[in-house]
Amino acid sequence: MKYHFLAGADDERVRLLFGPYQAPALRRGSRAWCLYRDRLVVITGWSDAPIPWPLCRGLEPPMGGTGPLVDEELARAVRHESALAIQFWWGIGSCAVGRWRRALGVGRMDSPGSRQLIFDTIRTSIRSWGNGRSGQADDEPLWTAEEVALVGVLPDEEVAQRTGRTLNAVRLKRKLLRRPNPKYPHWRRLPWTPEQDELVLTLPPAEAAARTGHTFYAVRTRKNKLRRLGAAPRG
Repeated sequence: MKYHFLAGADDERVRLLFGPYQAPALRRGSRAWCLYRDRLVVITGWSDAPIPWPLCRGLEPPMGGTGPLVDEELARAVRHESALAIQFWWGIGSCAVGRWRRALGVGRMDSPGSRQLIFDTIRTSIRSWGNGRSGQADDEPLWTAEEVALVGVLPDEEVAQRTGRTLNAVRLKRKLLRRPNPKYPHWRRLPWTPEQDELVLTLPPAEAAARTGHTFYAVRTRKNKLRRLGAAPRG
């Protein structure tokens, strides 16, 4: 069988949390009960997956295709391990894992292996991008006041060169500080004041744009939003 998930046995994403798993001692021609098919099946051979497992098909029409025998031991793995681990060790695809889980009543977050994999992915993302309050990754040196003063004033590339930080770190810091990108000053987002809203509602968009400093399209978008909110010009 072809492996549908490319990984190595030492990859943490496919580590088995509740192994080892012992395949049933069955031979070609043996009969067994498949929990996924919910019927009696005949063993047709063995897979060449990292964990070799008996393959089976139905005894009576409709016989269906050939696939791993879902016995109590494999069902234990499906209930406890992540989908990626099942794919790698039993050499099947994600669709097959999904069908097995549905047949066994296992939800996406029910297995401890899937929960662990999802939490590990979230922690890795947090370490890569920094937390939501300071934008500081675990191993990133603290920003000095002088470095912060450069953010949003100089282009991100220049700030990265001057501070020795990565470009992504600079971009993240600028966004967290809500500072405009100096490389694209015409994309700045200016706040709207009540006086400007009054001009938007009473003047043509082009004139309102000239008097407020906003772009023509920003004025038109603001006007539509104010109308949806039921705003009217003061009389």
